[in-house]
Amino acid sequence: MNTQTQKYQMMRAAHWDIDEIRKFSTEEIIQKLKDFGVGFKKDHFLRDAQRYCSACDLAEDWRKKYTITAEGYDEDFIWMACIILWERLAPDVVN
Repeated sequence: MNTQTQKYQMMRAAHWDIDEIRKFSTEEIIQKLKDFGVGFKKDHFLRDAQRYCSACDLAEDWRKKYTITAEGYDEDFIWMACIILWERLAPDVVN
């Protein structure tokens, strides 16, 4: 099996649902973000939550800063995961 075929098989076949991602543990979400190329560090995330107006703005910055490998439906995981992590790790910061 060639690399392109493996990559295609690993791509998600349906849209992510934010409630589906909420079922993941915080550690699972962070690991998946790292698997997609986000250089996630909790202390940086907490600092950034103070600097950005929204989780979506922060997720957009990740796209500029890191080489994101998520493609297709997996692209939505990035911003949805950011929203959920914001809720869990920085609940007192308005998003």
